Amino acid sequence: MNAFRKLLLAPLVMGVVSPLAGQAQSLDMGSVNRYQDQQYIDKMLAIEAQMGQVTGVSQFSDVQPTDWAYQALSNLVTKYGCVAGYPNGTFKGKQAMSRYEAAALLNACLDRVTEMTEQVKRLLKE
Repeated sequence: MNAFRKLLLAPLVMGVVSPLAGQAQSLDMGSVNRYQDQQYIDKMLAIEAQMGQVTGVSQFSDVQPTDWAYQALSNLVTKYGCVAGYPNGTFKGKQAMSRYEAAALLNACLDRVTEMTEQVKRLLKE
C-alpha cells in the first residue's frame, strides 16, 4: 500500500515541483538576458564614444605597461587616435571581442588613416 500511495502522489508532487523548476529556470535566464543586454549596451556606448576621448593609453584604468599588447594599443591611441575604449575609462583588453566591435575598431582606424593620407596628399599638391 505504501508503494501505491507513492505512485498516486508522484503526479501531484511532479505537478507542483515542475512549475517551480520552470520558474527557477526562467528567473535564471532572465538574469542571463539582463547581463547580456548590459554587455550589449556597454559595447554600443563604446562604439558611439567620441574618437578624441583618449589621448594616451595610460588613461585606461585596466591597461598596464606589462600587458603584451601595450605598445600596439599605445600606437593606435597616440599615433592614430582610433581607439576610444569604454565610457567608464576601461579598455577591457582581456575580454573577447565580437565581430561587430572588431569591425567598428577597424573602421575607425581606417577612417583615421584615410584622413591622414588625404591630408598628406593635399599638402603634397600645395
